Amino acid sequence: MMKWFILLGWIISNPVFAQQISVRSGAHEGFTRLVLDAPEGTAWKSEPLSTGVRLVLNGHTGGFDISAVFDRIDRTFVSEVTSNDSSISVEFSCQCIANTFAAGTRMIVLDIKSKPEKENIEIRNLPLTSSIRNQWQSIEFLQTIEINEPLEQQTEYFDGLGFRPKSMLPQILSPTLVQNLKTDANQYQNIQSSLSKQIGVAATQGLLTPSFSEVELTQPPPNSQINYRTFFSPLTDKHQISSATPTLGNIEVTSSSEVQKPIVGSIDMQAPIGGPCIDSKLVAVQDWQPEIDFSADVGMLRSKLFREFDKLNRRAAIMLAQLYLHYGFGAEARQILYLDDSLVKANPSLIIIAEIMEYGHSRRPTYLENFVDCDGPVALWSILSTPEIDPVKAINVDAALLNLSGLPMHLRKVVAPDLSRRFLNYGDKDAAAAALHSLERSPVPLSPNAIFAKASLQLAQGEVDGGRRRLSEVIASNAEQSAEALIEFVTSHLNANDEISHDVALLMDAYAQELRDSPIGEQLAHTHVLALGQSGKFSEAFTSLSSLRFRHRETGEDPLLSAILDILIRDAADYEFLKYAFLHIVSTPEILSAETRIHAAERLVALGFYEQGEYILSINPTYPKSTRTSLLKAEVSIELSRPHEALAHLFGETSKRAQFLRARAKSSLGDFSQAYSIYSNIGDEMNSQRTAWLANNWGALIQDEVSIFGAAARVSQVALDTSTELDGILERSALAISESQGARQAIEDLLNTNPSLIIDN
Repeated sequence: MMKWFILLGWIISNPVFAQQISVRSGAHEGFTRLVLDAPEGTAWKSEPLSTGVRLVLNGHTGGFDISAVFDRIDRTFVSEVTSNDSSISVEFSCQCIANTFAAGTRMIVLDIKSKPEKENIEIRNLPLTSSIRNQWQSIEFLQTIEINEPLEQQTEYFDGLGFRPKSMLPQILSPTLVQNLKTDANQYQNIQSSLSKQIGVAATQGLLTPSFSEVELTQPPPNSQINYRTFFSPLTDKHQISSATPTLGNIEVTSSSEVQKPIVGSIDMQAPIGGPCIDSKLVAVQDWQPEIDFSADVGMLRSKLFREFDKLNRRAAIMLAQLYLHYGFGAEARQILYLDDSLVKANPSLIIIAEIMEYGHSRRPTYLENFVDCDGPVALWSILSTPEIDPVKAINVDAALLNLSGLPMHLRKVVAPDLSRRFLNYGDKDAAAAALHSLERSPVPLSPNAIFAKASLQLAQGEVDGGRRRLSEVIASNAEQSAEALIEFVTSHLNANDEISHDVALLMDAYAQELRDSPIGEQLAHTHVLALGQSGKFSEAFTSLSSLRFRHRETGEDPLLSAILDILIRDAADYEFLKYAFLHIVSTPEILSAETRIHAAERLVALGFYEQGEYILSINPTYPKSTRTSLLKAEVSIELSRPHEALAHLFGETSKRAQFLRARAKSSLGDFSQAYSIYSNIGDEMNSQRTAWLANNWGALIQDEVSIFGAAARVSQVALDTSTELDGILERSALAISESQGARQAIEDLLNTNPSLIIDN
């Protein structure tokens, strides 16, 4: 039986707006995640279904945008997502469980994964010293008793894990065993004292090389309901210290002839990783100022970088790296720290900040990203450590903006645009604008990176013209961000279905060729193909597309081909559409997205290619049933003379288009009276008259006042006078001739007003 959790939504002061809520999705290892961007103040609950779960938002009536749910996920865990005005239902495709929770103040998160199997828990015995292990071989659990003895009289004992108070002695110990433990404790204390003295002598003589613990920092699983920092420890079963022998990671060994300046918080491994936040001093870049000036301090620290035995002066190396970071030299700081692997492992935050300054984000998994909700500068550098903020994490926006303002201007120019972009992708436009305000207040002109960030913000706020003008500035500056700005410029035109000039397409081609081997090269090539299509150069677009597909050997669904065909279906002339439709759509429809296949089938059917349209629709018979697909399949069935099948597709459809197709199907079956009734109900006068004329009871269906057919209907309803009161054969003949003339005149009027009824010999 599935276990469901009914969670109450958080309540804040803002009202719930009746606007459509977007639903985003993401595929993760072992589970699928759906995120609802609900307004602040939305109360909600989850309800279990027989094969799924339903989320109900109290007071919400604006519906949900689920159009892009399956763009980024497959159907491993979710088979279907449906919605109405106030709720969204998720159908499972496996024996799944759902975990629903609120993230921040605006997001409702739904994680779907397979039911876990029961885990076998192994209980291990505690390690014991060799002197007493044989006496405890049969003991699995140690029970303790309290010894009522004054605290000052209590001694300590050693049980293999460390020294403990006598009050925690195992209750099964004999007096002899207790005495042995006391002896062991004294021996360990004597050894420790002697070892410390020998280390001091060796350090003074410069003969001792420091050894530091190598600790790997693991990342917690992606579950925002649990604060893993509370439990996170570098000394887990899977990530042990590299050597079982106790090391001297907490001892700095120096020559007796040197007096080093103390560095507060320089060793990150001493930061409280298991606590709520790390020490702000570890990332306080604004405080790492030179004592004299940059060049003088760099020269002094470099002169002290190595000692008399060619050993690295770790303290000088850390100070030099911090000085470089204060001035934004990330590459130089990394170079200094990588002089010794132990420096890298002991100072991960310095490495992360150096990579942020050099690459825009950290290139390695890092524990710093777990502290986005902390106070002080930790929040700022934690947000910047990843390319994007996890949408389910709550971040400390105020702390990040406050510490951004505290940075010197030369660092703020580097950090502010990237921080603004992070906030914008996270969905906080106000914070994105505030990050850029710290630069706009300065008399220094904005850098291309800052202008690019401002343009992205304007586009997100709906200021399309202003955003495109700023993007054009960045493109013309030939800066590092010019290629990315060009991609966003073209994308804004694609989203708005605006025409793209041929010059822009040529510039995109030039960038794609120049940067083809860079990380952004593939995105440039894809955008170039779309730009060619949007500018109407379909021949060149498909040529470039063929080259890309050959180079990358793409298999399965091809999103780029689907995108260019969407443009072709929408904008191309009939001849050009048919040319590429039979090459790329009819021949290999399975590599197209479901939406593109429906678009292609609609246009093929409109052009009279019913069999090809039906073939494309048959590739994936599990399309979600919708009015759009039902009407399209019904029209194809009617045109291919399968009216019964068409009526089956139209079952339950009530739109005017559905009624029109239903009347056509009835006409194909010869039920003209029913077709006449349907046409009349939807106001289709021409087709209603035509089907009435074809019906067996046409005289009863056609009204006298109806044009064209009305006169004929009146003639058919005139009863012949067969009374015997007429005087003589001549009077009878005269009356018949008169009636015949009236009938001929009615038929002649009918043919004159509707020549299509005349049948040529």
